[in-house]
Amino acid sequence: VRDYLRRLRNLADTAGDVTEHDIVRQFWMNCLPYIKASLVDKGYEPNTVSLDTLERKALRTKRAY
Repeated sequence: VRDYLRRLRNLADTAGDVTEHDIVRQFWMNCLPYIKASLVDKGYEPNTVSLDTLERKALRTKRAY
């Protein structure tokens, strides 16, 4: 999770004009299904969750599995 988000941030920095929301959306589309299911079960959506919250919750879910 952390490595993937780091790569997304690096790509965003390189490309420029990429918002935090774009990074969240890309992570959401490509994360492991059980992480996405856990986030949805907790009421998170890609349109409303911040990148920091997404990272914390995804890491917590990954550690629990």
